[in-house]
Amino acid sequence: MKKMFAVLLASLMLASLPLAMAGPESGSGGRGMQQSPGQSFGYVVDQDLYDDLFIGDISIHDVLNAPQGDLVFVGTHLGDIYVGSDFIEGDATYYSSFIGRYNMTTGLVWVKPFSASSCDIIIDRISLTPMVKVAFSGETNNCAEDIELKVGNATTIIGNQNLLLGFFDSNGQILWLSATPTTPVVAGMDTDSQGSMYIAGYFNDSFSYSNMSFSKVTASNEGGFIFSVDSNGNPRWHKAFQSNRGGYGEHTDVETITVEKKGTVL
Repeated sequence: MKKMFAVLLASLMLASLPLAMAGPESGSGGRGMQQSPGQSFGYVVDQDLYDDLFIGDISIHDVLNAPQGDLVFVGTHLGDIYVGSDFIEGDATYYSSFIGRYNMTTGLVWVKPFSASSCDIIIDRISLTPMVKVAFSGETNNCAEDIELKVGNATTIIGNQNLLLGFFDSNGQILWLSATPTTPVVAGMDTDSQGSMYIAGYFNDSFSYSNMSFSKVTASNEGGFIFSVDSNGNPRWHKAFQSNRGGYGEHTDVETITVEKKGTVL
Protein backbone atom coordinates (compact mmCIF):
# COMPACT_ATOMS: atom_id res chain seq x y z
CA MET A 1 0.00 0.00 0.00
CA LYS A 2 1.44 3.35 -0.97
CA LYS A 3 2.18 5.65 1.97
CA MET A 4 -0.13 8.65 2.19
CA PHE A 5 -0.53 11.43 4.72
CA ALA A 6 -2.26 13.85 2.38
CA VAL A 7 -5.84 12.63 2.62
CA LEU A 8 -9.43 13.79 2.04
CA LEU A 9 -10.30 17.33 0.92
CA ALA A 10 -8.24 20.26 2.17
CA SER A 11 -9.96 23.54 3.08
CA LEU A 12 -8.82 26.61 1.15
CA MET A 13 -8.72 28.52 4.44
CA LEU A 14 -6.23 26.30 6.30
CA ALA A 15 -3.51 28.01 8.31
CA SER A 16 -0.01 26.55 8.23
CA LEU A 17 1.64 25.61 11.55
CA PRO A 18 5.18 24.31 12.17
CA LEU A 19 5.50 20.76 13.51
CA ALA A 20 8.42 18.85 14.98
CA MET A 21 7.62 15.16 15.08
CA ALA A 22 9.79 12.72 17.01
CA GLY A 23 10.23 9.22 15.65
CA PRO A 24 12.50 6.30 16.37
CA GLU A 25 15.20 8.16 14.48
CA SER A 26 15.87 11.87 14.35
CA GLY A 27 14.62 13.74 11.30
CA SER A 28 13.85 17.17 10.02
CA GLY A 29 10.60 18.94 10.79
CA GLY A 30 7.90 19.94 8.36
CA ARG A 31 4.78 22.05 8.14
CA GLY A 32 1.19 21.03 8.75
CA MET A 33 -2.23 22.61 8.36
CA GLN A 34 -5.01 23.34 10.80
CA GLN A 35 -8.77 23.78 10.67
CA SER A 36 -11.57 24.07 13.24
CA PRO A 37 -11.39 21.63 16.20
CA GLY A 38 -13.07 18.29 15.61
CA GLN A 39 -13.50 18.76 11.87
CA SER A 40 -12.19 16.36 9.24
CA PHE A 41 -9.71 17.92 6.85
CA GLY A 42 -7.02 17.07 4.34
CA TYR A 43 -3.71 17.05 6.16
CA VAL A 44 -0.82 18.08 3.96
CA VAL A 45 2.76 17.45 5.05
CA ASP A 46 6.11 17.06 3.39
CA GLN A 47 7.81 13.69 3.16
CA ASP A 48 10.35 14.47 5.92
CA LEU A 49 7.59 15.16 8.43
CA TYR A 50 5.75 11.96 7.50
CA ASP A 51 8.95 9.93 7.84
CA ASP A 52 9.60 11.42 11.29
CA LEU A 53 6.29 10.16 12.70
CA PHE A 54 5.45 7.09 10.61
CA ILE A 55 7.78 4.29 9.56
CA GLY A 56 6.35 1.34 7.64
CA ASP A 57 3.62 0.49 5.15
CA ILE A 58 0.97 2.91 6.44
CA SER A 59 -2.08 4.74 5.08
CA ILE A 60 -3.65 7.56 7.11
CA HIS A 61 -7.44 7.74 6.67
CA ASP A 62 -8.33 10.79 8.74
CA VAL A 63 -6.75 13.52 10.88
CA LEU A 64 -8.76 15.75 13.25
CA ASN A 65 -7.77 18.84 15.21
CA ALA A 66 -8.19 18.63 18.98
CA PRO A 67 -7.78 21.42 21.59
CA GLN A 68 -4.31 22.60 22.65
CA GLY A 69 -2.93 22.08 19.18
CA ASP A 70 -3.28 18.30 19.24
CA LEU A 71 -4.01 16.06 16.28
CA VAL A 72 -5.95 12.79 16.40
CA PHE A 73 -5.33 10.39 13.52
CA VAL A 74 -6.45 6.96 12.32
CA GLY A 75 -4.66 4.67 9.90
CA THR A 76 -4.13 1.14 8.65
CA HIS A 77 -0.91 -0.76 8.05
CA LEU A 78 0.66 -3.95 6.76
CA GLY A 79 3.52 -5.51 8.71
CA ASP A 80 5.44 -4.02 11.62
CA ILE A 81 5.49 -0.23 11.93
CA TYR A 82 6.62 2.62 14.16
CA VAL A 83 4.36 5.49 15.19
CA GLY A 84 6.65 7.95 16.89
CA SER A 85 8.90 5.77 19.05
CA ASP A 86 6.14 3.19 19.62
CA PHE A 87 6.61 -0.15 17.87
CA ILE A 88 3.41 -1.78 16.60
CA GLU A 89 3.50 -5.38 15.46
CA GLY A 90 1.61 -6.23 12.27
CA ASP A 91 0.91 -8.97 9.77
CA ALA A 92 2.45 -8.92 6.30
CA THR A 93 -0.77 -10.25 4.74
CA TYR A 94 -3.65 -8.82 6.78
CA TYR A 95 -4.38 -5.17 7.51
CA SER A 96 -4.28 -3.80 11.05
CA SER A 97 -5.31 -0.36 12.33
CA PHE A 98 -4.31 2.23 14.90
CA ILE A 99 -5.59 5.48 16.40
CA GLY A 100 -3.26 8.05 17.97
CA ARG A 101 -2.99 11.53 19.41
CA TYR A 102 -0.11 13.90 18.73
CA ASN A 103 0.78 17.20 20.45
CA MET A 104 2.39 19.97 18.42
CA THR A 105 4.92 20.71 21.17
CA THR A 106 5.60 17.50 23.06
CA GLY A 107 5.14 14.92 20.29
CA LEU A 108 3.22 11.65 20.41
CA VAL A 109 0.73 11.52 23.32
CA TRP A 110 -0.61 8.00 22.75
CA VAL A 111 -1.25 5.45 20.03
CA LYS A 112 -3.53 2.41 20.30
CA PRO A 113 -3.30 -0.55 17.89
CA PHE A 114 -6.17 -2.86 16.94
CA SER A 115 -4.71 -6.35 16.82
CA ALA A 116 -6.14 -9.71 15.74
CA SER A 117 -4.47 -12.74 14.16
CA SER A 118 -5.06 -13.64 10.49
CA CYS A 119 -7.76 -11.02 10.00
CA ASP A 120 -8.24 -7.60 8.35
CA ILE A 121 -9.10 -4.88 10.90
CA ILE A 122 -9.98 -1.69 9.02
CA ILE A 123 -10.70 1.33 11.25
CA ASP A 124 -11.16 4.27 8.89
CA ARG A 125 -13.46 6.83 10.56
CA ILE A 126 -13.07 8.91 13.72
CA SER A 127 -14.97 11.78 15.34
CA LEU A 128 -14.20 13.90 18.41
CA THR A 129 -16.59 14.98 21.18
CA PRO A 130 -16.13 18.30 23.04
CA MET A 131 -14.35 16.33 25.81
CA VAL A 132 -11.98 14.97 23.14
CA LYS A 133 -13.31 11.45 23.39
CA VAL A 134 -12.57 9.63 20.15
CA ALA A 135 -15.41 7.73 18.47
CA PHE A 136 -14.39 5.26 15.78
CA SER A 137 -15.97 2.92 13.25
CA GLY A 138 -14.64 0.22 10.97
CA GLU A 139 -15.01 -3.36 9.88
CA THR A 140 -13.41 -6.79 9.82
CA ASN A 141 -12.78 -8.86 6.71
CA ASN A 142 -11.37 -12.30 5.92
CA CYS A 143 -11.70 -13.38 9.54
CA ALA A 144 -12.31 -16.86 10.83
CA GLU A 145 -15.06 -17.11 13.40
CA ASP A 146 -14.32 -16.53 17.08
CA ILE A 147 -11.13 -14.49 16.66
CA GLU A 148 -10.15 -12.27 19.59
CA LEU A 149 -9.72 -8.58 18.85
CA LYS A 150 -7.63 -6.67 21.38
CA VAL A 151 -7.67 -2.89 21.75
CA GLY A 152 -5.77 -1.60 24.77
CA ASN A 153 -7.12 -3.51 27.78
CA ALA A 154 -10.41 -4.42 26.04
CA THR A 155 -11.07 -7.58 24.05
CA THR A 156 -14.05 -8.79 22.06
CA ILE A 157 -14.76 -11.79 19.85
CA ILE A 158 -15.08 -11.04 16.14
CA GLY A 159 -15.87 -12.95 12.96
CA ASN A 160 -15.83 -12.30 9.24
CA GLN A 161 -17.43 -9.02 8.12
CA ASN A 162 -18.23 -7.40 11.45
CA LEU A 163 -19.19 -3.78 12.06
CA LEU A 164 -16.80 -2.31 14.66
CA LEU A 165 -17.77 0.69 16.81
CA GLY A 166 -16.24 2.15 19.96
CA PHE A 167 -14.91 5.06 22.00
CA PHE A 168 -11.58 6.08 23.52
CA ASP A 169 -11.32 8.69 26.26
CA SER A 170 -8.98 11.66 25.81
CA ASN A 171 -6.10 9.68 27.38
CA GLY A 172 -6.44 6.79 24.95
CA GLN A 173 -8.22 4.40 27.29
CA ILE A 174 -10.85 2.28 25.57
CA LEU A 175 -14.32 3.04 26.97
CA TRP A 176 -16.29 0.49 24.97
CA LEU A 177 -15.90 -1.68 21.91
CA SER A 178 -18.55 -3.59 19.97
CA ALA A 179 -18.39 -6.05 17.07
CA THR A 180 -21.63 -6.96 15.30
CA PRO A 181 -21.87 -9.66 12.61
CA THR A 182 -23.30 -7.60 9.77
CA THR A 183 -22.39 -6.39 6.29
CA PRO A 184 -23.49 -2.77 5.76
CA VAL A 185 -21.34 -0.21 3.98
CA VAL A 186 -20.71 2.69 6.37
CA ALA A 187 -20.68 5.96 4.42
CA GLY A 188 -20.39 8.34 7.36
CA MET A 189 -20.03 8.61 11.13
CA ASP A 190 -20.25 11.61 13.46
CA THR A 191 -20.89 12.55 17.11
CA ASP A 192 -22.86 15.26 18.91
CA SER A 193 -22.04 17.36 22.00
CA GLN A 194 -23.39 14.65 24.33
CA GLY A 195 -21.12 12.00 22.87
CA SER A 196 -23.83 10.14 20.98
CA MET A 197 -22.66 8.44 17.79
CA TYR A 198 -24.48 8.50 14.44
CA ILE A 199 -23.74 5.95 11.68
CA ALA A 200 -25.14 6.02 8.14
CA GLY A 201 -24.67 3.98 4.98
CA TYR A 202 -26.04 1.28 2.67
CA PHE A 203 -26.93 -2.41 2.89
CA ASN A 204 -27.98 -5.26 0.60
CA ASP A 205 -29.08 -7.83 3.14
CA SER A 206 -31.19 -7.22 6.23
CA PHE A 207 -29.09 -6.72 9.33
CA SER A 208 -29.33 -5.87 13.01
CA TYR A 209 -27.26 -3.86 15.43
CA SER A 210 -28.11 -4.63 19.07
CA ASN A 211 -31.93 -4.47 19.16
CA MET A 212 -32.19 -2.33 15.99
CA SER A 213 -33.19 -4.17 12.80
CA PHE A 214 -32.91 -2.93 9.21
CA SER A 215 -34.76 -4.25 6.13
CA LYS A 216 -34.80 -2.91 2.57
CA VAL A 217 -37.79 -0.82 1.48
CA THR A 218 -37.70 -2.33 -2.02
CA ALA A 219 -36.10 -5.56 -3.18
CA SER A 220 -34.41 -4.03 -6.26
CA ASN A 221 -32.48 -1.27 -4.50
CA GLU A 222 -29.85 -1.20 -1.84
CA GLY A 223 -31.25 0.00 1.43
CA GLY A 224 -30.07 3.10 3.21
CA PHE A 225 -29.76 3.29 6.98
CA ILE A 226 -28.95 5.60 9.84
CA PHE A 227 -28.81 4.81 13.54
CA SER A 228 -27.57 6.37 16.74
CA VAL A 229 -26.06 4.99 19.94
CA ASP A 230 -25.29 6.90 23.14
CA SER A 231 -21.80 7.51 24.55
CA ASN A 232 -21.89 4.05 26.18
CA GLY A 233 -22.89 2.26 22.99
CA ASN A 234 -26.56 1.80 23.93
CA PRO A 235 -29.09 2.04 21.04
CA ARG A 236 -31.04 5.31 20.76
CA TRP A 237 -32.95 5.24 17.45
CA HIS A 238 -32.69 3.94 13.89
CA LYS A 239 -34.22 4.34 10.44
CA ALA A 240 -34.04 2.42 7.13
CA PHE A 241 -34.98 3.91 3.76
CA GLN A 242 -34.57 3.42 0.02
CA SER A 243 -31.16 4.43 -1.29
CA ASN A 244 -30.24 5.77 -4.72
CA ARG A 245 -27.97 2.87 -5.60
CA GLY A 246 -29.01 -0.14 -7.67
CA GLY A 247 -32.39 1.10 -8.92
CA TYR A 248 -34.70 3.99 -9.71
CA GLY A 249 -37.49 5.94 -8.09
CA GLU A 250 -37.65 8.06 -4.98
CA HIS A 251 -34.49 7.74 -2.96
CA THR A 252 -32.26 9.30 -0.35
CA ASP A 253 -28.54 9.79 -0.98
CA VAL A 254 -26.17 8.77 1.82
CA GLU A 255 -22.58 9.70 1.04
CA THR A 256 -21.64 11.32 4.32
CA ILE A 257 -23.20 12.46 7.58
CA THR A 258 -22.81 15.62 9.67
CA VAL A 259 -24.36 16.09 13.09
CA GLU A 260 -24.88 19.45 14.76
CA LYS A 261 -24.05 19.90 18.45
CA LYS A 262 -27.67 19.35 19.50
CA GLY A 263 -27.94 16.13 17.51
CA THR A 264 -29.60 17.37 14.33
CA VAL A 265 -28.50 15.12 11.45
CA LEU A 266 -27.63 16.95 8.21
